[in-house]
Amino acid sequence: MTNTVLHDRRGPAFWITLNRREKRNAINTDVIAGISDGIAAAQAELAATAEKMVASLAGTSPSALRRGKYAMRVVEAMSFDQAIAFAEGQLGLMTLTGDAQEGLAAFNEKRAPDFKGT
Repeated sequence: MTNTVLHDRRGPAFWITLNRREKRNAINTDVIAGISDGIAAAQAELAATAEKMVASLAGTSPSALRRGKYAMRVVEAMSFDQAIAFAEGQLGLMTLTGDAQEGLAAFNEKRAPDFKGT
């Protein structure tokens, strides 16, 4: 069964390949088990990646997350030039928040930031 079904990551995709050419890739219990193992491996990798992303986002500024989510929704309906101008304005507004000031202070003091969402 080790070579009946192959699975590996290729760039952003997770590939599951049937490897029974001599049998025209006919499905049997080994193939079904191999496909199941490939799906389980892909799901495990996805869960690990999602956990890393959540942990990363949890340490960021709540006000920056709010503003970023808002910006993502709004720019969908804009042209490229409008979206760039909007993003520049949002960046300017973000620098006025308490979280931005806390982030800069934490960086200068070489400590972890304590964001409050303000």
